[in-house]
Formats: sequence, structure tokens, C-alpha cells
Amino acid sequence: TITRLANEGNISKDSLVTELESITTKLKTEISDNSGNAKIPVEDIDKLVEHIISSDSIVNKVARGKIKNVHAYKNTIKRQIAEGTFNGVDKFYNGLIQKEKASILVLLLPAFSDIKKDNEVFEPTSIAFNDENIMVAIYKNISHTSQHNVAVTPSLLDDLINPEPFTVTTKNYIKNYIENYKKASKQEVKNE
Repeated sequence: TITRLANEGNISKDSLVTELESITTKLKTEISDNSGNAKIPVEDIDKLVEHIISSDSIVNKVARGKIKNVHAYKNTIKRQIAEGTFNGVDKFYNGLIQKEKASILVLLLPAFSDIKKDNEVFEPTSIAFNDENIMVAIYKNISHTSQHNVAVTPSLLDDLINPEPFTVTTKNYIKNYIENYKKASKQEVKNE
């Protein structure tokens, strides 16, 4: 590159700076394209930074004094995520999404009350995702020898969960839950 600029007779400070900036940009693009890192939506970056900062490893580093300026550390993480150079960002982002989905399940559980079926009382014990990615309330009888599952309806999800504080991915999951629910219901009817 410098040889090319010299041959052109253009070895000024400005042309060198411009050429170096161009090379740096190309390298950053190649690194982020080849790093396997997910592209994080801009509106999720702050949520992801908070998730990373509150991870056990970072909290321990802060407590031991290895990270002295948390604010500067946060800004560095934020910049690296925005540039696509933060290693392991996809792992942290997926972890944040799983944490959000788990919090949704916890928020929904109190909406389910005991049901009576076949002269037995079933209590809601948990909510989980089934194979079709549908949320299912899991009921067990008092002795925990029998189980009954009830799908979380889109209307219940809509009534109880405000999607605004969540990541774009989780918001889209909530938004698309109605379609997933309909597909799963049609599939269930076909299988019966």
C-alpha cells in the first residue's frame, strides 16, 4: 500500500492516515464476519452489557479489585459489542434470552390454579417449553405420580407479560407466539 502511494507520488500524512483507516475498517469487518459473533440489535446492546456486567465472573473481578473502573469497563464492552469484536457475544446474548424466557415462565406460573381431573387435584408445579416451543403449565397430582399439561394461551401471555423490557429476540418470540400456538394446535388436531 505504501509502495503504491509512493509510486503515485502521494505520500502525505493525510493519504497515509486515510489508507490506514481504510485497512483498519476492512480488518474489523473481516474479524467480525469471521468471529462467529452474532449481530446484536442496537436496542439490545445496553441490556446485554448489563447482563455481562452482572455475570458472576465480572462481579467477582470487581469484588477482587481486578476491575477498578466499572463504568469504563462497561463502555469498553458496549463499544466492542457495537463493533462486533467482543468475543463470545453470542453466548452471552443467548444466555440473556434464556434468562428472559425463564423470567416469563416464573411470571406466568401464579396465573394457574389447581384443577380437578378424574377425581384428583392437580397443582401447577412449573411451566416449561415443549418441543414446538410452546409454553406448557405442568400440573402434578398431590402424590406427584400423575401429570397433566396445559398450554399457555396467547391471550394469557398477552394479558400478563409486557414485552417492552425484553430484548428484540424475546419480543419477537412473544409476538410470534400466537402463530406458533396455532401451528402447534393444528398439528395436535392432525395427530389425534
